[in-house]
Amino acid sequence: MAEYDIIHVEDEKQIAADMQEDAKKAGLSCKSLASLTSLQAALTDGDNAGVWVIDGSFPDADRGRPVKNAPNAIEAIRAVRQGARIILFSSSLGSYANDDLQGVEFVDKGEKYTDKLVPDIKKILGKI
Repeated sequence: MAEYDIIHVEDEKQIAADMQEDAKKAGLSCKSLASLTSLQAALTDGDNAGVWVIDGSFPDADRGRPVKNAPNAIEAIRAVRQGARIILFSSSLGSYANDDLQGVEFVDKGEKYTDKLVPDIKKILGKI
């Protein structure tokens, strides 16, 4: 069981590395997960975050084929952490127009990358 400022679900290694680096520069702790099963394991282990950052598409299992898993991840997080602050951080936000993702913040990777998102998260966490 561990507490993080950010738990980031992202299968693209470079984006995950950039989030880690930008979080570290900002003095924030960040755990990266690459699949739905790794997220579920972290939740089972009791891991928690001030902000959960979820990619739109990532595999069910590590090294699997990416699929539209954000709704499954959000459901898994909310089952354990009802009041969780969740950001859907994706370059394909339009594909979620018909999904019921109430209370989720949407950030387009093409408009705001990790170097801009992390300072926003730091403000959300009140760590400025």
